[in-house]
Amino acid sequence: MCKRVINRVRKEFAIRENIKNGFSRRAASQWYNKEKRDTHKWEDVYPKRVLKEVHKRGFLAESIEDLHLLENANCDRISDRDYFYLQPLNSSFSKWIEDMNTMSRMFPQHSRYFLKIYYSLIHRDETMVLQYPNALKPCSAEDIVVLLKEKQKLQVCPAFWASKAEKYDIDYCDAQSVCVNGAPMRNEDFYELVESMKANYLVCDRPDYACPVSEGWDQPAFLKVYVANDCGEDSKILCALAEEVTDEDCAGRQYPIEVATGQLALNDLALTVNNWENVKRGILDLASDMKQISFFTVSVVLCDGGFKIIHCSALPQLPRNGYTEALDEYLKERVRLKKAQVITPADRKKAFKISMFTKFVRRFCKPGIRPYMQRLWFDSVKNDLKYKGTTLGQKLWAWKRGFLSYRIEQYGLTEQNYKNFLSDYQYHWLNRINNVYQKWVNDKTSFRAVMTPFKEYIPDYYFSVYKEHNAMRIVRMQDCPDGVPCDYTGVCRLLREQGKLVFKPSAGTHGDGFYCLAYDENGYYINGEPTTEKGIDELLKRQKSFYIVTSYIKMHPDLKKIYPQSVNSIRIMVINRDGYNPKIMQTYMRIGSSKTGFTDNVGYGGICAMINMETGVMYDPESLRDHMYYPCPKHPDTGTEIAGIKIPHWDLVCRKVVEICRMMPELEYLGFDIAVTEDAFNVMEINIHQDLHKVALHSDEIRAFYADKIRYKEMLYSRSEIDE
Repeated sequence: MCKRVINRVRKEFAIRENIKNGFSRRAASQWYNKEKRDTHKWEDVYPKRVLKEVHKRGFLAESIEDLHLLENANCDRISDRDYFYLQPLNSSFSKWIEDMNTMSRMFPQHSRYFLKIYYSLIHRDETMVLQYPNALKPCSAEDIVVLLKEKQKLQVCPAFWASKAEKYDIDYCDAQSVCVNGAPMRNEDFYELVESMKANYLVCDRPDYACPVSEGWDQPAFLKVYVANDCGEDSKILCALAEEVTDEDCAGRQYPIEVATGQLALNDLALTVNNWENVKRGILDLASDMKQISFFTVSVVLCDGGFKIIHCSALPQLPRNGYTEALDEYLKERVRLKKAQVITPADRKKAFKISMFTKFVRRFCKPGIRPYMQRLWFDSVKNDLKYKGTTLGQKLWAWKRGFLSYRIEQYGLTEQNYKNFLSDYQYHWLNRINNVYQKWVNDKTSFRAVMTPFKEYIPDYYFSVYKEHNAMRIVRMQDCPDGVPCDYTGVCRLLREQGKLVFKPSAGTHGDGFYCLAYDENGYYINGEPTTEKGIDELLKRQKSFYIVTSYIKMHPDLKKIYPQSVNSIRIMVINRDGYNPKIMQTYMRIGSSKTGFTDNVGYGGICAMINMETGVMYDPESLRDHMYYPCPKHPDTGTEIAGIKIPHWDLVCRKVVEICRMMPELEYLGFDIAVTEDAFNVMEINIHQDLHKVALHSDEIRAFYADKIRYKEMLYSRSEIDE
């Protein structure tokens, strides 16, 4: 006990200096633990006094030889501690380059640089083999063998670059067997191997290291390039290396490449990287389409006429050799900018509260619930406490069973039937139903990229607006016309040309943070209120999260006549359990009103009408007041009869929604927000955990889906408790 207290006091004194230098308490603690592990790992190689001195200078033991720290007491390269301090180096959009599957989907315009993917392997209740990029039929490990016979060699590799799961090189042997990592294996055993895979895998072409990096050097190697996207308007290569490969998984010695010329210094030989100018151009073109990622590395193997990407990282290891001045200056400037940011007591208090709440959830709440969802549940209970339609006894009865009290009347809950309904808490607990690939659509910026094959069915995306180094940055998106400036004047120019634009959060919900920008002969408007160009500039600058500027959707006249001020959207629930046969399960329309303004949020005063899934005709229009639905046959503002109106282009909407789901078969539970236009329709966003609607009317198939998800998650967490 006494020793534990002494160690805690010693740690407190050790981390205090780093906290003064800008570290968060958590990061300072992590760095302290990192130094302790480093000492334990290297104390048989270096004396403790040497390790202590190296740690004091901010380096870890693995840098001693790389940087010649014992001979070079004045090494001024960025320290391991400062590089750790910079983490995370990028925004949440680093998820774009975490895995090969996502990169291939996000950047189809650069498909020539990616290894060709044939199947995606994911694990739900069992391992699923999904056609790539569109799942059109059931597939199995037998289909992989059939493909292997045609291709002769393939690889089955973890989808995520940083995964520690095993990679398998497979070669065709004969009709009864394949070769896996050089060893013969019967087809039946290979099928079992595939079925046992729990990680996300891909079946794809194998990278070919046979193409030499440079004439006169036959050693298999790849190129590793460090890229910065925040050094001005253009992307910039800061450092490039050629790295030896001994068995395709084991990195060997690194050799620096002169970025400007491609010259490679190898054993006193003056060599030049083959096709270097095209390689540079290709990497910079790719980087320019991911400007939201500030700093990353891309590793490539050369091939005839170009290169193939074999690895990417948004948190790259620093070079062992060939560290350039440009890279060092960039990282040191990032350190300076981060330390210049003021961390207020309020910021620290907020971080502390989040940390404490997370620990509370993990210790006292139902295993498996995310802290964010637990907080939403607590907030819902707090609001429900104010609801006057139920007694305190009814509230306690409902909360104990996982429901909010107004559900008693909404669903007709009794002690005998409440288990027949999905409770509010169960739905909070189920989040997330989809796997890690939900990142494709959980923000609108990523959604735009992955939806490129269906570009004609989404709005135009013009600008991404976000804070970088505490300053506003506006980045051109896929649909921005050439020549439009990347600043508020560009936004105003498009606004003058189009009359209306939308400015909204990339990851917003319920219409929160939505702005309708408008322009006419009288000037500019924000949500109907007059403003100026300066007012639009101020609106852009005061946003703290990622925002986007998109085209304004012009509704179909038949729907506009119901209520013209908002884009009245359709919610379509789709369940895609097997990957290739998505089913539309529930459809309804949300209609705005004078209470909701420019959004159609039902909870804020909008109207909801169910849609017949076969005919597309609306029925049972209702409004929500005090958590209860009431008939609303006519729109309260326009007087338009709602029931009986047929959704234009309904067959096209349903057909394309199913096609989109087949394009992302890894996702099994999606909520489409659709706006019908005069010519077709636009998908505004895809929700990965949509709000529950009319649970009492859910079909048996929907109920069975939720029940299966609950059973599966309970099994996972009961198993993890046993393992512990």
